[in-house]
Amino acid sequence: MNLPPGLANWAEPFPGAPTVRYLERPVPVFVDVSRMLPGNAAFTRADNLPLRVRAGGIQLEAQMPGTLSCCVRVASLH
Repeated sequence: MNLPPGLANWAEPFPGAPTVRYLERPVPVFVDVSRMLPGNAAFTRADNLPLRVRAGGIQLEAQMPGTLSCCVRVASLH
């Protein structure tokens, strides 16, 4: 299994209650970037940036296609 970047050397601290769940097969998803990277008061719109910055920058849109290969537990239902 190809692990996502940053998880190749992951070791579960509590194997009885795993934090990361790996999917057998990656699933195509759409990511709501506004929820993943919320803007703040200092947020700058892309059309206000100089062309040289936009040309060399990353493309971020409201929703972007992605691939889900694992899930991380952030809460317990107990």
